[in-house]
Parts: sequence; C-alpha cells; structure tokens
Amino acid sequence: HDGAIRPQPPVAKAMKWALASLKNAPGIQVKPFAPFRTAEAVKKTRIAYWPDGGRGARDLVIKSGEPWLPLSAWVIKDAEENTVGDAAGMFRIKTEQEQFWFDFAEHWDAHQVDVVVCPVFPGPACSHETGWYWNYTALWNYLDMPAAVLPTPVVVAGSKDTNRYRDDD
Repeated sequence: HDGAIRPQPPVAKAMKWALASLKNAPGIQVKPFAPFRTAEAVKKTRIAYWPDGGRGARDLVIKSGEPWLPLSAWVIKDAEENTVGDAAGMFRIKTEQEQFWFDFAEHWDAHQVDVVVCPVFPGPACSHETGWYWNYTALWNYLDMPAAVLPTPVVVAGSKDTNRYRDDD
C-alpha cells in the first residue's frame, strides 16, 4: 500500500497472486517495501504538471466550448494555490523534485531492492470522472521512474455482492 489508502479486496487479491508467483520464481527474493512520502510527492507532482496554476489548460478547455469538469478542477487545485510564476519558481520546484529523488534513493537503497511491485490504483478500474486518487501512479511520475502495468488472472464481475475471484482461496 502507499501509506494512506489500502487496496480494495480485488487489488489485494491480485497483489497476493503476484507475490506468490514471484516467491516461486527461482533467484527472486521477495520482501516488503515501505511507502515513502507519497502524499508529498502527489501534491508536488500536481504543482509540477501545471506551473502556471492550470490557467493554460483551463483556458484551452473553456475556449473549446467543453465544460470544465469537477475532476479537472480538483486535479489542478494544488497548482492553483502554488503557481510557480517565473524561472526562479521553476528552478525551485525542480530543485525540490531532485531533493526528493535523492531522499527516495536513500530509502530505496536502505531496502536493498531492484524492483517494487505495487498497485496502480486502490481498486478495479473506476468509472469515468471518479478517479480521485492518483497516489499509486503519481509517485512514480514525480520520481521519473519507469513503470509497467501487468494483467493478473483476478476477475471482478457484477456488484459488490456478486464479486468473484478466480481461484479464490
């Protein structure tokens, strides 16, 4: 988990499947990896995405005639409150990002890992305009670290009352 929100049962089931698969692979050691300042990284990512406070994106959407939707307003909120403004501001946010990279590198080294396996979202794919939680992916964006999303055999079907998981145990 990311230190704030634990994955929902289908995602937890998929993680258990992945870890069990890795534990059975020759030459792979599986161990825990503690979350690292995820909320801070997400807030700073949202500022770095829109150093102009989101004005450019908002102006383009309004000019297109499309509505400015609640999720769009929410995702630029941190940027609106922390507009960078100039080259000195850009230098400041890049310096903060690089310091975060160094801090994360120390955390990574302390865990002695080569790869981190984690969810990309706390639950199964969400409905359009309901993805309010970006922590699982925004951390890796802020770190400029490569990532891959891999499918699992875990299946979610129907309502919460009829969910079923492949090879449920």
